Amino acid sequence: MTQSRTPAQPPSGGADGYLSPRELAELLGVPLATVRAWHRRRVAPPHYRVNGAIRYARAEVEQWLADRHITPQNDGRPSA
Repeated sequence: MTQSRTPAQPPSGGADGYLSPRELAELLGVPLATVRAWHRRRVAPPHYRVNGAIRYARAEVEQWLADRHITPQNDGRPSA
């Protein structure tokens, strides 16, 4: 028996694994204006648009943060 997979529609709200820009700002401890600036500069975490509203998947935000983890060894510089 084969299973068909349909793409998930990201719902709104943080309780279900998706964050609004305001919730993302609160989670990261930055002003909402910073999240909006990241979005304009295309450096924000990956996002979805649902009925015109921007939503960030919590798992993708966590990966986005992990990709930016700075250690004393790399001092934020890419490895050679």
